[in-house]
Amino acid sequence: MTLILNQMAPLRKINVLTTCILGLSILLSGIAFRNGNLVPALRFFLSPLLHADYLHLCLNVLGGFLVIGRLEETNGPRQTAVLLSAAYVCQVILVAFYAFVVRLPIDILGLSCIVFAALGCFVHQQFRRLSNAQKSTFVISLVLMGFLEVSVRTAIVHNLAFMLGLIMSLALGKVEQET
Repeated sequence: MTLILNQMAPLRKINVLTTCILGLSILLSGIAFRNGNLVPALRFFLSPLLHADYLHLCLNVLGGFLVIGRLEETNGPRQTAVLLSAAYVCQVILVAFYAFVVRLPIDILGLSCIVFAALGCFVHQQFRRLSNAQKSTFVISLVLMGFLEVSVRTAIVHNLAFMLGLIMSLALGKVEQET
């Protein structure tokens, strides 16, 4: 959080992509909360946007606003959309792996995978610009978040998403250098 909050600049424009993703997640989660259990196929494909409860929704929306919004300001909507799409597909594949291969129940992860992928991308781009104190605070925060995970499956998804964000940042950086 220190990394993102210290880098915050006043918002000069509305981040359309961030607003759409967060708004869609709030809308779909609200419908799911009101209607109870969704059709399993729908729940499967919408798992990156659905949340377990209101607290989970609020925390993911806050994280999405801070991380995805900052990433969209830094990279623009096109590169951010590529990253978010890759994270969405990655989460659906992991949920499918858990549900159909390992035969474990589908976790409702919400925007966590997308937020962690955006965080990984943002960290790769901004980490070298931080002071040593900011770097150590950030690393300690990540380690603590790892210990506070709800389940081992959730921790695996979050860590894989973070790594995906780092890899996507490298790939997007190379594409940008070539053009």
